[in-house]
Amino acid sequence: MKINLNDFPFDYGVVVSNPTAKEGNRSFTLENLSGYVTKKWSIDKVIFKDEVEQRCDYLIEVQKPDKSVYYWVELKGKDVVKACRQILNSIRLVDVSEQAEQEARVITSGTNKIDIRTLDHVRLDKLMKIKRGSLRIYTNEGLEKI
Repeated sequence: MKINLNDFPFDYGVVVSNPTAKEGNRSFTLENLSGYVTKKWSIDKVIFKDEVEQRCDYLIEVQKPDKSVYYWVELKGKDVVKACRQILNSIRLVDVSEQAEQEARVITSGTNKIDIRTLDHVRLDKLMKIKRGSLRIYTNEGLEKI
């Protein structure tokens, strides 16, 4: 059974100009030029705080008038493949609308060479395309406009 996000506390729930997921010197920020309502959940530290499965760090929901867009965010050292696995596990465990667009974002402190044939990387990239989104990897800081 998947986790219902409405059962857990979240940050924001209002229009925020720059919703941000941050840990150490790594961050992912959405520049909210359109004035959308956003919500941010701490997946790893709040929703699954006592679980042993690997999960991503944050989930940010952008509530557009016609649909929601979910950003699965993992703030990682250098292991991009592990970050992809953590996002995949989170998607499997958390209930979001099938009509929603989903995006995967990995923010690293630097990257090892990625073997693009690595199964978890390929799976996440394909899943994001099915969910009308994409997988993007940034070093230290990701910034996108919505």
